Amino acid sequence: MSDLPENPETSPNPAAAQVPEPTAKPVPETIPLTVPSEYGPALDRLLALATSEILVFDQNLRYGDWNSLTRTAVLRDFLLNHRHSRLQIVVHETTYIEGHLPRLVLLLRDFSHKFSILRTIEDGRNAWDSFVIVDGKHLAHRFHLDSTRGELSFEAPLKARVLRDRYEDILAFTEPGVNATQLGL
Repeated sequence: MSDLPENPETSPNPAAAQVPEPTAKPVPETIPLTVPSEYGPALDRLLALATSEILVFDQNLRYGDWNSLTRTAVLRDFLLNHRHSRLQIVVHETTYIEGHLPRLVLLLRDFSHKFSILRTIEDGRNAWDSFVIVDGKHLAHRFHLDSTRGELSFEAPLKARVLRDRYEDILAFTEPGVNATQLGL
């Protein structure tokens, strides 16, 4: 043991080690969507943030570039890279998906244990807006199915909760939509 005093510049400061660094609180941000060309890029930004859950409600996925290489690559990475990830899509009509979105259907085939596409029935068909919720805090919301006017919101758990509740209400009126496999019976 040395009787020399400790050098304050080289010795650890126990008081500093006990004080946690302040964490930056995420800042909510809402961006209006006013023209059709804004919706696809808005979904690009939104889906890139997903780590656990993506919930989609739409009339038929006609808008939003759902068959693009970029969109399906982002969804594939999400489903591959996050162990407990879940992608669920609810639509009014599946005809457009089956006929025009082969990349999304292939993704469904490859990840049917984490991905489902459901179709609305009965009272579920009374919903006329469209939305995507990511991880319960980010969202894109089109205020009417026939319009792309809406908003893109980040770090907005209260808005996401309201849409999640609507999603759960719609989900009560669904049936299986697109199948991951086709049986030749």
